[in-house]
Amino acid sequence: MIMHLITKKITKRAWNNKFTKKDINIQGKMKQLFVINILTRSSSILVDTQFVSKNINNNNSNMILIDCSSAENYKRGHIPNALHLPVKTLESDPSLTGYSDTQQVRLGSAKLPGQFLKDSNHPSKIMPAESFEAIARTLGVNNDSHVIVYDDNAMLFSTRLWWAFKYYGLQNVSVLNGGWYNWIESANHVTWKSKKVSDIEKGTFTAKPVKERIIETAELLDVVNDKNQNEKDQIWDSRSEKQYIGIDKQGNKRGGHVVGSKNLEWMKCVDLKDSKRKFISDTKLYNLINSSGLDLSKPTITYCQLGIRAAHAAFTYEHLTGIPARVYDESMARWANNFEMPYANNNGEDLS
Repeated sequence: MIMHLITKKITKRAWNNKFTKKDINIQGKMKQLFVINILTRSSSILVDTQFVSKNINNNNSNMILIDCSSAENYKRGHIPNALHLPVKTLESDPSLTGYSDTQQVRLGSAKLPGQFLKDSNHPSKIMPAESFEAIARTLGVNNDSHVIVYDDNAMLFSTRLWWAFKYYGLQNVSVLNGGWYNWIESANHVTWKSKKVSDIEKGTFTAKPVKERIIETAELLDVVNDKNQNEKDQIWDSRSEKQYIGIDKQGNKRGGHVVGSKNLEWMKCVDLKDSKRKFISDTKLYNLINSSGLDLSKPTITYCQLGIRAAHAAFTYEHLTGIPARVYDESMARWANNFEMPYANNNGEDLS
């Protein structure tokens, strides 16, 4: 516990540009203890089916369960008492989902969000606070609620909603490990009955951005240009290897990666061969991340193409360390298409 607190203090000093050589030495000496801490600590942001099953029908619980899958899949079946927020298709198909006409009315003057909880006017950025707050309140979320999110896509959509809640200041947010597949493979009850939004008491959640959970383009540029970057922090590219080395440009003007970043595809952190599709064990996660060249004892920035996979990587990092990573939400949609940003290909060649 003491070691973990020291690590958090060092991380905070790093984000505030007060990282010292003494901190580096401390981290080096405590590396072994840090690994032990990772593999023995409990994580409140990742919950299993037993926890959800135990609390799902507890009327005295402040738990709110949210299904992040598509409208079609939600209608196919979902966990009892789960509300619906289709993270991927929120903009394109609001009327067919738990995000209903009733909810739209209750949004008031707040702008409707784009896909993946993005700002419809600035699609590379997260939706404004007032829009997210309105949606959260419609779902009955209060500041003391325990929100649990899940999906049917290797936790990609649920970790995006998890990060959005965390970014806007909700303290108690968790992801159901394995989501829908873990739930049904564990022989739990399912339902086709949708919980009506009109029956939910409107919440009082107040959205307040937490700057420590995001990094803007100008800030990332400062990090990349810092000669001591490798001693202070690291950049995790959570895209595929082909996207990282520049073979797959994903429609961007340039193919490659942020200078100095290390690549570990988000999908490798999930056991897709197992029918429950849970995260691989913490020991395997640590070894996987370590073998990629990333260092869990360093402050971490994550990115991808649109900030979706980056949120998954940020969740993985915080699950293991208890320390928030900063998500570059604009990601390659912004960086790769701005020729002033430092960029590299597979050979480390500067393409900027």
